[in-house]
Amino acid sequence: MNLSKQIRILVADDHPVVRDGLAAVLSTQADFAVVGEAGSGAEVVRNVADLRPDIVLLDLQMPEMDGVEALKQMQTHSPEAHVIVFTAFDSDDRILAAVQAGAQGYILKGAPRDQLFEA
Repeated sequence: MNLSKQIRILVADDHPVVRDGLAAVLSTQADFAVVGEAGSGAEVVRNVADLRPDIVLLDLQMPEMDGVEALKQMQTHSPEAHVIVFTAFDSDDRILAAVQAGAQGYILKGAPRDQLFEA
């Protein structure tokens, strides 16, 4: 990624307050631009195709289609998107499934903001 431009981020979580909070925290960084949000797995897939973000912060627990299935569809239709799973549970078997489906890594929802920025 070219660091001279803003990193375009799509935030995907089924809880509006989490999406709002993430967008607010990420917006404090000059090199980040939150370009969209999604509240369901199907919406993530559509928004990634339409918005072409550099990074997708993806919750695994989503309505309509879970995060792992959304990730599989993104990898088929928008393989250039880099996905970081954003989850509350580090023992979730779906994290392994998400990494196997193409996620670049994961970060816990309880992580400090510096870890989020680094990810």
